[in-house]
Amino acid sequence: MSNIIKIITVTFFAAFAFKIATPFALASNLSFTETFIGLALGGTIGVLVSFFGGEYIIERWFTKPITTTSKKRKVFTKTNRFIVQVLKSHGLLGLAIITPPLLSVPVGSIIAARFNVRYFKNTRYVLSYLLGGVIAWALVLSSLTYTLPYLKSLF
Repeated sequence: MSNIIKIITVTFFAAFAFKIATPFALASNLSFTETFIGLALGGTIGVLVSFFGGEYIIERWFTKPITTTSKKRKVFTKTNRFIVQVLKSHGLLGLAIITPPLLSVPVGSIIAARFNVRYFKNTRYVLSYLLGGVIAWALVLSSLTYTLPYLKSLF
């Protein structure tokens, strides 16, 4: 398999989850630069598509009148509580930091889009945090992917 196909595959996986893309890049024997480019490009594409798609859906969904009269009880899972805790304590910066490694890129982007539609109304501000978080995590994960095997061989 040529390196371009491997980079495209890493990019595709990174658009959804860095947890899948990083081990695949390591198993594919890509260089640090190729891994970083694949992770950063895929994460950026995932953020942009999910953010604007989520924003569009949220704006359409919340402008419709509610026709049901029965009130459904909200279900709070451990993940929901964790996300709410991060948003309350650290805000958008905290969400941008936890999105690539812990949440998937689309989930974090849609939560940020909801946050943007409801509170900020400043797409540039929200996107800069999300994209900064994705690029920072791409750099960190690419670095760890290629330094850990070296450190392991020392011991």
